[in-house]
Amino acid sequence: MTPLTYDTITLLAPAQVANFGGLFDRAGKLCRRPPLGPHDAEGGPGNWMHITRLPDRKGHIELDIYLRRCDEQGYWQAPEPFTALLDHLRQHPEHDIIRLLTAATASQLSSVLGRKIDDGYRIQLIIHTPNGQTGLGLGGSASSAAIVVGIDALYGSPIAQLPRGELHLLRLAAEGERIASGRLFYDNVAPLIIKGDLIYLTPTPSNATEWPQVQSFECPSQLHLVTITPDFAVSTAEMTQRLQGQHVAWQVAERAGDYKMEFMRGLLLKDIHLMIRNATNLVTEPIRATAIRGYTTAQAVVSELNEAYDPEQPRFSLGISGSGPTLYALACSWEEANQVGYEIFKALQEKDGVYSWWFCHRTNPHGAEIIGREISGYGI
Repeated sequence: MTPLTYDTITLLAPAQVANFGGLFDRAGKLCRRPPLGPHDAEGGPGNWMHITRLPDRKGHIELDIYLRRCDEQGYWQAPEPFTALLDHLRQHPEHDIIRLLTAATASQLSSVLGRKIDDGYRIQLIIHTPNGQTGLGLGGSASSAAIVVGIDALYGSPIAQLPRGELHLLRLAAEGERIASGRLFYDNVAPLIIKGDLIYLTPTPSNATEWPQVQSFECPSQLHLVTITPDFAVSTAEMTQRLQGQHVAWQVAERAGDYKMEFMRGLLLKDIHLMIRNATNLVTEPIRATAIRGYTTAQAVVSELNEAYDPEQPRFSLGISGSGPTLYALACSWEEANQVGYEIFKALQEKDGVYSWWFCHRTNPHGAEIIGREISGYGI
């Protein structure tokens, strides 16, 4: 049966926490849904996309990018043109993830469907970023890479329906990470493509012909996540450069391995306290933390809360989301996630003069999510 071809697709691509649980380049967890539309004021960070197929404009890709910031109460303001990003992409088309991946997906669709796909597209992208900047450690480039899901969906998702379909899409989306950071890695894009709660990856394949090995896990139901985004950004390239040429003592490496194994043991046993106690990274985070103003303050808040609750059974942990500067904390309930988010927000403002926004996240196993389809004027 020939798959349906749609006129428009509307897609949500939530933000992600990469390096989750201290598992550097190995684990990613999806944040809550972004707003459902341009006028919805509630939701998490991430992207909203509306893709229109233009069959009479062969090969043309029209891209409009809008920005939504948060107000002081955490509600999303009205969209405004993201002029700075559009200007950058005009000057550096080699960084244009949306256009490059749209063309790459159309090329793969041509192979799968056995006919040339050369339609044009009008793509409206709304980026929800609390402080109005990119480079926050919330996987903005990965959210943009979810365009591969939308373009595939326009033609009835034939790539997704292939054997290993999700891996085909994952490999396509990971090319967006290569464009953004100069190297191929999957821990940001995997939660958007592979359905599940926590996505774990084995070491990145050494060449593009190997399939990434991906495993979906379910975290304990009471584990909650809060992200805290400060009012500044850091360059992913700069944070990656900070790791170059760094060495750690073998004792530190051994301890770091112990933490990772215990975190995974907690995940397999659904032991929330074992996970929280070992959700730390002794190698990369201490290096990157020096570039994140307020990190030591947030660390002190988490330590104080753990002491106040039960020092023998910690209920909170702190980590860096992706390359930062967004921090994330794990907690044992929605209320405690909200509490630690507020306490870090307050301490950052009082002690470091840093304004921030915090978002609590429940489990989101849906990945990049198609929320609307239209064909010949009919909504589906």
